[in-house]
Amino acid sequence: IEFYIFLQVRKHVLSITNILDIFKRSTLINQNDFVSDEYVNMDKLSKQIECVVENKVESLLQSYRSLRPLLLKIESVVSEASCTGASSELSSYYFHVQINVYNALSEVVVRSLANLRQLLFSQVNHQRIYSKGVESYNDQLINDAHIAQ
Repeated sequence: IEFYIFLQVRKHVLSITNILDIFKRSTLINQNDFVSDEYVNMDKLSKQIECVVENKVESLLQSYRSLRPLLLKIESVVSEASCTGASSELSSYYFHVQINVYNALSEVVVRSLANLRQLLFSQVNHQRIYSKGVESYNDQLINDAHIAQ
């Protein structure tokens, strides 16, 4: 019976680990989601970003919400108390999962902000190239380099 308990706990822990891995690999903003050969004005780009981010956040929320039932299944197998999510035997594991979720989501935010910055700079540079023309833009870069020296 102990081996059965071990297998059940292991199965649920692996599921939780997989969800945490999804969080760790996620990004809300990926520049490839917004690839375009033409200039997109910032109003349209911000609406596209908002739509993509909302969809990705909803997906992450679904994954996050699936953690609680898995934790309660572990609690039901390990603890003889009712499945409240407050088992003293599992409090350190609950804390471990909370810290991992927090760290993973922090990484998602930082990575997404870096991607947003990169996306915005690419849009600004794209706009300069198409509004001034390639030759005048390159001339401006050369002038800027000479001034900097």
